[in-house]
Amino acid sequence: MWWTGGEKYLDVFWVDDKFLLNDCGGNSCRWRSQDNDVYLFSYQHKEYRLQYKWDPWNKAEPNI
Repeated sequence: MWWTGGEKYLDVFWVDDKFLLNDCGGNSCRWRSQDNDVYLFSYQHKEYRLQYKWDPWNKAEPNI
């Protein structure tokens, strides 16, 4: 997840067999965004699981 011009962007799809089979359940990914977090539906566990946390106070990625 990264900030650009006051907007936050994140990758929501990876062309990776493990991601497609384990996280998306095939070619259909289900995402839910809420005020504080972004969740991906886990078909394996039948629930939404936290993938990203919004950080509205820190718009710059840390320099590590």
